[in-house]
Amino acid sequence: MTKIIVCSGSGIGSGKTTFCRKICDTVIGFADIIRMELQQEYPQIDFFNKSQEYKSSIVGNTGKTVRQIMVEYAEAKRKQDISYFAKRTIEIIDTLYFDKTVGVDDMRFVVELDMLKSHFEDVTHFHIFWPHAIKESHTEDKQLMCLADYVLLRRE
Repeated sequence: MTKIIVCSGSGIGSGKTTFCRKICDTVIGFADIIRMELQQEYPQIDFFNKSQEYKSSIVGNTGKTVRQIMVEYAEAKRKQDISYFAKRTIEIIDTLYFDKTVGVDDMRFVVELDMLKSHFEDVTHFHIFWPHAIKESHTEDKQLMCLADYVLLRRE
């Protein structure tokens, strides 16, 4: 049976991915799905370069940073279907990771959590709080923290 570890957090740098990597067989982030899809659309941009410096760089003559392109893409997909990334994550897990412990490290909205919980039998939700994390807009951080099975406080 597939076991799902969901991680939400207080922002960029809170430790969601690090935590998932320590306890899961594999980790899938919604941002990874965005990267895969955008990489096909714009092969000249390295969406898999995760350095903050690169994500803050302006892309060609767009006047937008790599991060802005990713955020706009995600917002457009969510506008079409609020649960788009949860559905894509479920497809990937069902296809590739049956009978594994899979971390989903980029949970931002309650509807996404609800979809994973309704599809998989064994889901545990951790919320990681770190006061120095870079706050993100467009998340339901506080609601997710209230819904978490466990709230972890990251130390320095």
